[in-house]
Amino acid sequence: MPGLTIGDTVPNLELDSTHGKIRIHDYVGDGYTIIFSHPADFTPVCTTEMAAMAGYAKEFEKRGVKLLGISCDDVESHREWTKDIEAYGGGKHKVTYPILADPGRDAIRQLNMVDPDEKDAKGVSLPSRALHVVGPDKAVKLSFLYPATTGRNMEEVLRAVDSLLTAAKHGGKVATPANWKPGECAVIAPGVSDEEARKMFPQGFETADLPSKKGYLRFTKRVTNSRRRRLARQQPIDSDPFGLRFPNTAAAIVLGLEKRRNYRSLPRRDHTATRTDFCATPLLPFRRTPRGHHFLASSFTSQRCPHCTITPRSHSGMKDSRATYSGEVAALQDDSTASA
Repeated sequence: MPGLTIGDTVPNLELDSTHGKIRIHDYVGDGYTIIFSHPADFTPVCTTEMAAMAGYAKEFEKRGVKLLGISCDDVESHREWTKDIEAYGGGKHKVTYPILADPGRDAIRQLNMVDPDEKDAKGVSLPSRALHVVGPDKAVKLSFLYPATTGRNMEEVLRAVDSLLTAAKHGGKVATPANWKPGECAVIAPGVSDEEARKMFPQGFETADLPSKKGYLRFTKRVTNSRRRRLARQQPIDSDPFGLRFPNTAAAIVLGLEKRRNYRSLPRRDHTATRTDFCATPLLPFRRTPRGHHFLASSFTSQRCPHCTITPRSHSGMKDSRATYSGEVAALQDDSTASA
């Protein structure tokens, strides 16, 4: 069916809406806009769709994407229907986006949003469940067209928008594969040479080994979770000289330990050997197992302290615990200083 499609410029129509007069090009501005239609107000599937779109409005807003609804009912009908939409959503999400009114269906036809199989009581074709993602250049970047019997999946709409934004960010030199989700690997466009790809992606890329050996399926490498954790651990934190992490600075002060920012400069063996918490830490409760091992009974990781010298027989309370702990701290500090 001929009509508006990907790559075409949307007509600069001016229509009444729930937010007053709107000219489409002015509304789109310099960003992305989703123009979506629905068959009629006060209908079941449309009500669920509009409520879902209201629920996802903040997600689209985070991405700089505007929303613009349109249907063949008048403005007053849209406003009354909005009350039902918000009530259906439990009042959690307001319909903050405008809804265009097109009783004559002229704009619907120009936007290629007509469903020839769905007609009103007068036999006039109703709008389809169409959706256009319009870019800053006012051209259609993506289109969905659903029949009246099938409601849209907002997660898929959001995923498609993320894909468009990802491709645009890299100048169209990357694309997203099947079932792609944000944060996953993208593929490099065929027109990008390996040399250019290496400059674009310093972390490298992987080429799928296929029977044709043409090397056209190249996946970008992403920063893995383990890499993110390694980077996060490099950030300065409140700790004792051995890498023992405290929940806040106050704990370190009470224990008499200074706020160290360069604890990673200490010898490796001290850093790794004392990664667990001391069982005799004065501020934390501890318990003994039948075998006499000491474990922290707190929100910290329950591991045996490798430096614990307190035995069940010699342990006589928190006073001894503090003394033993202080002695170990001093000994390890001296050892670290000497090794450095």
